[in-house]
Amino acid sequence: MKLYKLLISFFLVSIFFSCSEANPIENEKKDVVIEEVESIIPENLITNFKTNFSNATDVEWEVDGENFEVEYEESGLDKSIVFNLNGDVIESETEIKVENLPQSVLDYIQLNYADYSLEEAEEETKDNSVTYEIEILKEGNEIELLFDTDGNFLNQEVGDNEDEDEDDKSEQ
Repeated sequence: MKLYKLLISFFLVSIFFSCSEANPIENEKKDVVIEEVESIIPENLITNFKTNFSNATDVEWEVDGENFEVEYEESGLDKSIVFNLNGDVIESETEIKVENLPQSVLDYIQLNYADYSLEEAEEETKDNSVTYEIEILKEGNEIELLFDTDGNFLNQEVGDNEDEDEDDKSEQ
């Protein structure tokens, strides 16, 4: 009887542990994403990136759904590229200096947001279309402005208080 209970207990424990590892690849990926995300990035993406962006520094890879994003610095500017599984570029963003913005963007900001400070400017390329994303700030309130390639205003997004964003980032 003791042997019978021992065998049943062993069987139940075995089932419990096998169920908790029902999808070992998924469980492994979650751990890997936290510890070493590069180990799940397809090798061809990493190789192609290193070949084409040999001057990149501070390189960090992230998994973005089914895509892969690499953030890096090149020539003192922050940049990022999102690749799909096939290695095709989905979108890219490049930090740009204020003096490199189209004059119409600068004029629009001066006319409509003169009391805001310009925090960040990026050039985004997606679907063969270039847009400019401009972050402006006043008293901790952030607004993101979007302009087309010719510098025409498209829309704005009002962000949360910058201090709250920093709190959110530190909690992650």
